[in-house]
Amino acid sequence: MTEGRKRRFPQPMCPVRAGDPCSLCIPGTSGPQDCPLVQLVMDDPELRERANELRQAARKRQQGR
Repeated sequence: MTEGRKRRFPQPMCPVRAGDPCSLCIPGTSGPQDCPLVQLVMDDPELRERANELRQAARKRQQGR
C-alpha cells in the first residue's frame, strides 16, 4: 500500500436511526449486531416495518443530493 493512501473501513449503519452510522450509543455494544435496541426493533413486526420505511426515505434523500 502506498504511504499517501489511508485505508478506509466500512462504517456500519444504525438500523434504528435511518441514515446515521452506528455510534455505539448503547454501552457495551460493538455495533448493530449486538445492540439490544436494534434487537427489540427487529423482533417487533410493526417497529421493523416502520424502521424499513425510514431507511427507504433516508436512502431516497441521499440519492436526491
